[in-house]
Amino acid sequence: MELGRLKPVLPALIAVALLIVINLLYFFNFGPGISKDPGAWGQYGDFIGGVLNPIAALASVYFLYITLARQMDDSEEQAKLARTNLELAMQNMQTQQEQLNLASSNLEISMRSINVQQQQIEISARQLRDGQAYRLIDLYREMSDRFTTAGGDRSGAAAFKYLRECAIDEMREFLARGQAAVPEHLHAAYANAAERYFSAEQRHIKQFVLSTTLTLSLLRDMDELNEQKTYIDILKSQMTQDELFALVFWYISPHSDADFRSMFRHSNLAEHHISDIPRTNAVDLVRRADHRREMAQRPI
Repeated sequence: MELGRLKPVLPALIAVALLIVINLLYFFNFGPGISKDPGAWGQYGDFIGGVLNPIAALASVYFLYITLARQMDDSEEQAKLARTNLELAMQNMQTQQEQLNLASSNLEISMRSINVQQQQIEISARQLRDGQAYRLIDLYREMSDRFTTAGGDRSGAAAFKYLRECAIDEMREFLARGQAAVPEHLHAAYANAAERYFSAEQRHIKQFVLSTTLTLSLLRDMDELNEQKTYIDILKSQMTQDELFALVFWYISPHSDADFRSMFRHSNLAEHHISDIPRTNAVDLVRRADHRREMAQRPI
């Protein structure tokens, strides 16, 4: 029989062997046989107890020692296992922290890359808008240079200068009669002069006005994408005073439409006209024309 199979019954076998050995010792010393004297049985019990009690006490101490030793070994093993698990947990936490730091670094790098790309996109978009805006401004200048009078004998700056002179000539008779002291009469006379003049020149000036309105509208849309309004200001810096006068004169005439007037006011073109207009200025002409239109639309 293998030793491993005897371990469960080994204490019982030892106890039986001790009892046999003690009884043999007793029988060899005091003789064999079973006594009928109760006193002999008492002596026999005292002998057995006197021999077995110390052995049992020693065995109890031994087994207690073995139990405590095993518990200490188990506790030490558990402590080692706990320390090992703790070290593994700390290593896992350190690994996770390193992975987190790496992920954070990668995220920061990605965000910087995205910001750089966003800035590059914004710069490219701004450069594209700038190119388109400057092209529109160049087209406006080319269109202004090609503007001609009805007779076709003047073009460009000379044509706009001639338009201004003709418009002022339309007012000379009125101004000579001395009626310019009343502002309402003065500005109504300018509006009438604009109507008479553009009745003959309408086809030529209208093409210029439509092109200018479209250019201003496109530049306004581009300006709304910028932090500061710049393109319309650049266009206004390219306009001559005679060109601005032609636009002001068209504004106060009955021929101007709502889209043109809206873009004219949005672009503050009247404020940009600083050259002299007899007895008035561009801002007052525009304001009086708006007032007349508003009064005309009111129900009687």
